[in-house]
Amino acid sequence: MPSGNKPLFSVITICFNDFENLKRTSASVLAQTNTDFEWIVVDGGSNDGTANWLTQQTCKQLQWVSEKDRGLYHAMNKGMDRACGQYLIFMNSGDCFADADVLTKVAKCIHSTTHQPLLIYGDSIDVNPEGGSHFRRARSHTTLTLGMFAQHQAMFFHATDIRFDEKYRLSADYGFIGKVIGRQNAENDILYLNFTVCRFLLGGLNESRRFTALKEDWSIRRTILGASTTKASFLLVAHYTHTFIKKYFPSLGSILRRF
Repeated sequence: MPSGNKPLFSVITICFNDFENLKRTSASVLAQTNTDFEWIVVDGGSNDGTANWLTQQTCKQLQWVSEKDRGLYHAMNKGMDRACGQYLIFMNSGDCFADADVLTKVAKCIHSTTHQPLLIYGDSIDVNPEGGSHFRRARSHTTLTLGMFAQHQAMFFHATDIRFDEKYRLSADYGFIGKVIGRQNAENDILYLNFTVCRFLLGGLNESRRFTALKEDWSIRRTILGASTTKASFLLVAHYTHTFIKKYFPSLGSILRRF
């Protein structure tokens, strides 16, 4: 990281009792060919050796804290409050950059623009806990009302005073992105990267408690995205149906996911 300057990137990693996955994320972060970043690890007070391992790390870009928090989005807010970078990306334990040159490629895109975009996003590879994976091409950000257009870990946010609303326990990232895109003139400050940014580990809280998360999505569509009750309710039913099919008819769900 350039001495005396704010880094271009703040890579924020949230973890809790997920030591082995944290080490995978660490290897991915520290392998980046662009070193103009800081790495912030916010651990929720794990008892699996995470804090001891972090103490032993010699990476100059690393800063960390290990203490109890109020949940995932409180931890993410804590990471943002510590961040000094011009752009923030969340790469939580188990998530990895797609390759060692991701930050180099993103930095090149940033420096080639005449202004600094508020939001930069790209594609992802979704990895299930069993090791299988599939490519997920990002949709246009204009489809946000339909749902997340890209994985959160494939998004870079210009440093912002917006924070995650902790009343949403499962979908606060959806609301956060809605607020970022909803800012004045944000439409002209969004950049799509035509390459894969991350390998996203499936199986988080939003998936394991998907039906509850969908109710939060309904509220976010109404209060943050400005969708009508009719549209928000239609999408709720559609997502409920899709989730039901994926859970009870996984083969059919795999086919639907490709479309």
